[in-house]
Amino acid sequence: ALWFSSLICSLSSASVAIMAKQWLNEYKTGISGNSRHTARLRQYRLDGLMKWHVGFIISVLPTLLQISLGLFLAGLLILLWNLNSHVALAASAIIGVLCLFTVITTVLPSFGSDCSYQTPLSLGLYYLTFPLRQIPYLIYLLLDILGKSSECVFVQAPPNSVLERMAL
Repeated sequence: ALWFSSLICSLSSASVAIMAKQWLNEYKTGISGNSRHTARLRQYRLDGLMKWHVGFIISVLPTLLQISLGLFLAGLLILLWNLNSHVALAASAIIGVLCLFTVITTVLPSFGSDCSYQTPLSLGLYYLTFPLRQIPYLIYLLLDILGKSSECVFVQAPPNSVLERMAL
């Protein structure tokens, strides 16, 4: 079942990617030159892309592929453990390293807005963990109210360029 789920996720991702490429090609069709009419047409089409959340659809595709990879590897490990434990152990170690790398590079941007590993998944995690990152600030305020002010590390919001990129 895991392999079939993986196959469905992969093919769905490929199909949506092809459609998105066609949408973006349609955006460019018939737009050339620098006239006012061309600028209005380009803006009209851009507004349509934003209204229909094409950027969000495109940003979900890598996550869908990562889910597909996870399902495939889980199915592979189940099969390998049933066939040969030595091969399964080696495969488990390699897959474990890959999973650890993926988790670390997804979680790190939650703690530093200047981290270069930002993806749609890590940005979602950033917003989910926002209340946790405010705990040092709340402690600082509490200490300030009690008259025992001390230094506290503040976590900054992501830069506007990241937010603007995710809005498309």
